[in-house]
Amino acid sequence: MFARTAQATVIVAAALLGLPPGAFSQQDAARQQTGKRSAGAQSRAESAAYPARPLRLLLPTAVGGAVDTTARVIGPALSESLGQQVIIDNRAGAGGVIGFEIAAKAAPDGYTILMCDVSFAVIPSLFKSLPFDPAQDFVPISPIASVPFVLVTSAAAPYKSVDELIAAARANPGRLNYGSAGVGSPPHLGPELLGGMAGVTFTHVPFKGAPQALTEVIAGRLEFAVVSMPLAKPQIEAGRIRGLAVTTSRRAVALPNLPTVAEAGLKGYDVTVWNGIFAPAKTRTEVITKLSEHVRRALDDPEFKEKLAARGAEPLVMTPAQFSKHFQAELAKWAQVVKRSGATDQ
Repeated sequence: MFARTAQATVIVAAALLGLPPGAFSQQDAARQQTGKRSAGAQSRAESAAYPARPLRLLLPTAVGGAVDTTARVIGPALSESLGQQVIIDNRAGAGGVIGFEIAAKAAPDGYTILMCDVSFAVIPSLFKSLPFDPAQDFVPISPIASVPFVLVTSAAAPYKSVDELIAAARANPGRLNYGSAGVGSPPHLGPELLGGMAGVTFTHVPFKGAPQALTEVIAGRLEFAVVSMPLAKPQIEAGRIRGLAVTTSRRAVALPNLPTVAEAGLKGYDVTVWNGIFAPAKTRTEVITKLSEHVRRALDDPEFKEKLAARGAEPLVMTPAQFSKHFQAELAKWAQVVKRSGATDQ
């Protein structure tokens, strides 16, 4: 009834003005079409002007960790390429969940972007519930680098090899402690996978960040830890810790004399850690493409590669589509690792 009344009102108004009955609806449609064109033009203009102000590069990790050290290399390079300051914002805690949630809820305008590591592909399988979905609430932009991790003990520890560490764990079930940057981080799952494959049990001691765990190893209060090459190399060279093996399938360029865990007898062991940049879902495709192009420009720079190499990292170049496919594969891979290791959120 209300619809018929409204339609009659429109017809009467059109008649009084000497217009055909469909004039108002035609004008309405024209205005809507004009509005769509204006919105599209505005979106294109915003994309062309992007970025018009500083960007926030949000890190779900503590200062000094592997993601942080890489971010402090890519940040200045991106700032120079984009012509805008890139501000690094560390939001550590809860295995990265705090930082991830903040990024997920950020406006999808390209001015808050997330930089994280492979743990982002782990947490959906590790945690029973999350306030975000890595696969649905984020858009992959570009990987940055792959970073080897190193299994280390204190310089005074009795373990001289992975075999000796495993033998000690087998003789003392659950009594060997290792530290990590939190549940779900590579320093957590690396030893969990090691224990699962070797058939031994370790005790996990989580910290807010990897540097704190490494400090405990140096002091001899923890038996071992798996830490990033940027953290491990200077301490190994200074004689404060002993490197037992790298976690990657191939030896690391930064420490070529260090064997892999696989070489120590655990064939198939491979914990390769990457880091990359994501944006909140619904960020415009034009912005994603532009950011990816600027990241690639930075990765192609010889000076940037040199800085990465000094930190034990290597550039990892992919398009947004390639990175998205890689991320989906990582989600599936780490789901199997988590199941095999028996790791759960704590």
